[in-house]
Formats: sequence, C-alpha cells, structure tokens
Amino acid sequence: MSNLTRRHFLGLAAGTAAVGIAGYYFLAPKAKKKVVIIGGGAGGVIAAKYIRKAVNMIDVTLIEPNKHYHTCFMSNEVLAGTRSIDSIKFSYDKLSSQYGINMVYDTAIGIEANTKTVRLQGGTTIPYDRLIVSPGVDFQWDAIDGHDESLIEKIPHAWKAGSQTVAILLQFVSPPVSHFLWKVVRIFLTKIPHLWHLQRIPLRNKVLVC
Repeated sequence: MSNLTRRHFLGLAAGTAAVGIAGYYFLAPKAKKKVVIIGGGAGGVIAAKYIRKAVNMIDVTLIEPNKHYHTCFMSNEVLAGTRSIDSIKFSYDKLSSQYGINMVYDTAIGIEANTKTVRLQGGTTIPYDRLIVSPGVDFQWDAIDGHDESLIEKIPHAWKAGSQTVAILLQFVSPPVSHFLWKVVRIFLTKIPHLWHLQRIPLRNKVLVC
C-alpha cells in the first residue's frame, strides 16, 4: 500500500464507480440512463470521464459552480517558485468537446432521493438514475467563535488551490521574510511534502455513489 499514490487511488475509486454504473446500464432496460455528478474536482471529473469511456450511451451531467479548477496537486511547486499558478488551472471544456459530458455551472443545494432529482441554486432541478456526490472540501465558518470567512486573506488555508495559493505565496515573498528563510521554505515545499504525503498521511478522498 505504500506505493499507492493519491492519483492512483482516485483512478481506482473513480474506475470502480464507473464499472458499477456501467454494469447498471447493461442490467437495466435500454432507455438512455442519466448519471449526475456533483462536484468538478478530481474525483468528479475522473468518474465522469471513465463512465463515458465505459459506456458511451450513458448521459453524464457534471454539476460544478466554477468554470475553472486549480489542482492542489503540485501547488507546493507554485509556492516554491518552480511552477506558475496558471499551470495548475484547468477548464472543463475538454469534458464537453471530447467526452460529450453535460456541464452545468451551478451549485447543488439539495438531493431529493424519492424523486431522484438534484435541486440547483439557480432554481432548476436535474433528474438522475444514478448520482455521484463528490463535492470536495468546504468550511463551516461559524464553527469557531470569532472566526469568519474574511480571515482567509490574513490566514490563508489553501485547502482550495487558486487565489489561496497566491495569498500564501505573497506572504512568503513579502517582507519581513528573510532571504535565508525563503530558501528553507523552498526546500521544504519542493522535497518534504512529497515524502510526507505518500508515506505518512492516510488517503481520505471519498466518492459517494447513490
């Protein structure tokens, strides 16, 4: 298990979901089935791609509020100055053009299991035969007294890459960070996180298939 990387794990999880849903298609009547995926992070995108590759006749819809995704993978290299922030930024255009996946840029606010529909913030509903819930991380800003969303500019978390990655980078390169300390930070960001992540931190990605 020590050789199981985050990318391999996501591929296995999404592949398992795809195989299960593909099997459902062949067992069910031959009407075109609808798979809806909530969340356009790594888990949701990989699931959408491999479901379409497994069974082209399944109608796949991916619900994601943002039109671009910054990966947390390799964001440490952005902080170290060896990679640009744009190099970890991806759009969803290829999912539509190459794989025929329906992109819906909205936020899911409710799941109605009885009617098999997903309610969107924009007021519409999307029906499904099978649902994958992979929304990624989010925060309860009021869980700690005195803490709110406005503090993320002063104390960035970077659990979601992008603007938060840039906020941390600006803290590193701005005074009073010394030149020596910046060298130490760069070594830490480019070397240690890879070893620590692969060998010490248990994988916690979750994909829920309904």
